[in-house]
Amino acid sequence: WNVFWIDAAAVRDRVVSHPYVADATVRVAPFAAKVTVDIVPERPVALWVTDAGRRWLLDDGTALEPRGETPPGLLEIIDLPASATMPGAAPGTAMDPAVLASAQGVANRLPGAAPLRYNQQVGLNFRLPDKAFWVYWGDGGDVEQKLENLAVGEQLLADGRLEGEVIDVRYDRPYVK
Repeated sequence: WNVFWIDAAAVRDRVVSHPYVADATVRVAPFAAKVTVDIVPERPVALWVTDAGRRWLLDDGTALEPRGETPPGLLEIIDLPASATMPGAAPGTAMDPAVLASAQGVANRLPGAAPLRYNQQVGLNFRLPDKAFWVYWGDGGDVEQKLENLAVGEQLLADGRLEGEVIDVRYDRPYVK
């Protein structure tokens, strides 16, 4: 093609439509007969482990087959049957954004709680770091309420007022099982 026919915006739109591209800048220098395309690759925010294999998760929950080296230290969510799939999406192609956001909230507030697991019945769940207790976290938000419930549940178990192995923080108050 003649360089004068190249529409930089149209080229950018086509490049950005690729699932592994986060952003692109296209510059056309017609008198130098040169087109420069700078690409910003997508960066995964988490790793989704399913029966179908490992998938990179993007901010919006989109799941991609890993390409190249997986960045170290990614949040890992183990969900073998891909139960956390976004409603309306094909299984394993996108994680429900609410589940991903909740998982990121757990990872930010309880960094030693990785890897996280997902179960259709109890949602996100994990073992407390350096403790014998398992936590049923659920799916959605209310991170502050859940953290308060977790602290109360831990205290009740530590004081010996309750016995159990699971602290369920999905409700208005903690339940120990």
